[in-house]
Amino acid sequence: MKLLPALFFLLIAFHSLGQKKGQFEPIPHNNYLGFHFDDDFLFVGNRDEQYTGGMEFEYTRKSQKITEKRSLINPFSDCQRYWNYSFGAYLYTPYNVSDSLIILNDRPFSSYIFGTFGYTAYDKNYQKKLMTAVYFGFMGSELPGRIQDSIHTIGESPPTYGWGNRLAESEVFTPNLTINYQSNIWLVGRLQSTLYRWIQVGSVFELNAGLFRNNFSGGVKISGFNHKPKGTSKYGFNPTLVEKYRKHKEKKIKLTTYFSPKVEVVFHNTTLQSLPWIYSPYSIESHSINRHVVAIECGFNLNYNHFQLSYIFQARSREFKKYPGNWHTWAGITLGISF
Repeated sequence: MKLLPALFFLLIAFHSLGQKKGQFEPIPHNNYLGFHFDDDFLFVGNRDEQYTGGMEFEYTRKSQKITEKRSLINPFSDCQRYWNYSFGAYLYTPYNVSDSLIILNDRPFSSYIFGTFGYTAYDKNYQKKLMTAVYFGFMGSELPGRIQDSIHTIGESPPTYGWGNRLAESEVFTPNLTINYQSNIWLVGRLQSTLYRWIQVGSVFELNAGLFRNNFSGGVKISGFNHKPKGTSKYGFNPTLVEKYRKHKEKKIKLTTYFSPKVEVVFHNTTLQSLPWIYSPYSIESHSINRHVVAIECGFNLNYNHFQLSYIFQARSREFKKYPGNWHTWAGITLGISF
């Protein structure tokens, strides 16, 4: 059962919920309210281990101030900006969540409760996008473990006795910074397909720095649309020139799918290695950390008027050498409303 009852509760309490920040399409209206929920059980054949789940509430507000001069907050010569606020938590567990003894050579129990403040900037043609977020988070809280333990008393889920062996025994302030840059490179359309009329290829780069996670990743993002995307691309190709000048009825339900493989260089992962000044017998030694990780993300987003629904699948290659599996997978659901 895992976190399923908690998800139902949150869906009732927040009926206007949403789109994950990493999705490239700009929100269709000025403001956005959303909720994102991750869990192993949302993908077939998974169980509690590694990144076992998380949730994030997000509020995005369009900036009303127009700034022509380039600056840190206004990186493009002419851009549209959004202020982002979020609150959430991530949970990490080893393979055996019921063992109350010290588990060596496996991912330790760990959690991260955070609030963020940041901004998103698009250039005037929505061809480029820059997202920046500052995380004000804490590791070592007892709350995530207590919640998971209570939920596991429902149904046939195994008890979670191991949260007393978490990386940090009490709350530790763990701030972090995330910078994400995306750019549309190539747009093909309009295609004679019943599902995809446009295909867009772009680049994705992300830097994480701070006490929680230090890494750099880069890759591509291939998106398919049943509607004309708002963002332009540096290069374009139209295989059916006659279609270019023909008017088409706007889609009521807009579908976007994407596939994004990335390569990540890992400098320090606190969820595995603990904080530099805190000794923990559960931490993974530095020489056992895989410094190059492949991350794959794919999913779809449905947009109808102001409402949005997304399903996102994610996979990561082995993060430390003694993990028995080659890949860890999980999935997430997002619900949201723009206004």
